Amino acid sequence: MADGKGGFTKAVQKHAGRAKEKFLQSLGKSERTIDEPFEEHLNNFKKQETAANRLHKELKNYVTCVKALQVASKGLFETLVEVYEEEWVGSDLIGGRAQTVELLWGDFSHKLNDQVMGPLNIYQSQFPEVRRKVDKRGRKLVDYDGCRHNYDALQVNAKKRDDAKLIKVCNEPSFFF
Repeated sequence: MADGKGGFTKAVQKHAGRAKEKFLQSLGKSERTIDEPFEEHLNNFKKQETAANRLHKELKNYVTCVKALQVASKGLFETLVEVYEEEWVGSDLIGGRAQTVELLWGDFSHKLNDQVMGPLNIYQSQFPEVRRKVDKRGRKLVDYDGCRHNYDALQVNAKKRDDAKLIKVCNEPSFFF
């Protein structure tokens, strides 16, 4: 039970340390590590995610409209079959054409779901995992900045140089990122 409480305390301390470091960075009291190529890739990732979400939304709307058009087409052909009198030319063809059009709409709707929506859903399912990894990297970077800030503070403050604290800061896993 003590281990569970210790884990909780450690997690709270990490969160508090990260919040403190972010606050110091926002005030300009602490330096923030900037990785330009990574930021560029992150922006590209965000653009892809936004584009994929928009495409999914519009495609979902399109599939809904196709289904509605399929139902409307079926209703139209049912009405034409009822209205078309048997003495008229082509009355025997109208039922076959109605079935053909209904099959075409069904096939189109099925292909949209299988060949477009399926791969798009698989593509979109990858974004949360990458987002978690990016967030984890951001947390590690804040931890690294915090350790570097502590190390610099101990180095600068030569009057109160405490070798034990310096060794502790140097031995933290996030110090070597």
